[in-house]
Amino acid sequence: MLRSNTDQPDAHRAARGSRRVSRAARLSGTTNQKEQHMLRGSCACGRVRYEIRGNLLGPVTYCHCWRCRKHSGSSFGTTAGVAASDFVVVAGEELLSDWESSHGVRRYFASCCGSPIFKRDEADPTFLGFRLGTLDSDPHVSVEVHFMVGSKAPWVDIRDSLPQDAQGVPFGERD
Repeated sequence: MLRSNTDQPDAHRAARGSRRVSRAARLSGTTNQKEQHMLRGSCACGRVRYEIRGNLLGPVTYCHCWRCRKHSGSSFGTTAGVAASDFVVVAGEELLSDWESSHGVRRYFASCCGSPIFKRDEADPTFLGFRLGTLDSDPHVSVEVHFMVGSKAPWVDIRDSLPQDAQGVPFGERD
């Protein structure tokens, strides 16, 4: 079993505070998941496999910050939270590697193929920041917000009606 959280500076930590409100609502039974069920996922080559034995904790976001772009290798990261106690590696735990992406935050990935799996912040080790792209089963959730749109890649044209959080350093800069 492994644990993680978020490594964004002040702006993301503030959103994490609102995430805690959502998490509390979800824990009390208000959720956009149809019912609690076990989710399964894996890395790209399938040697690291895991189960989530509980609900994802929202909000589910399209995060446009530079960290999520770099860590996912794409225009944004699709992320949600998960209780560390609900995340269980069922195969290949010895293949998980990690590195410190910012003070106190470790990112875990499959060393066999490079797939990013989750991140853990020692400030809140009971909560993991989780990459939905590694799921193999449908979580029955919807994305709720575009986060850190101030950092989005210039080739991304957001045309949906999801709320947009305007925070973030300009594209090409780091904080």
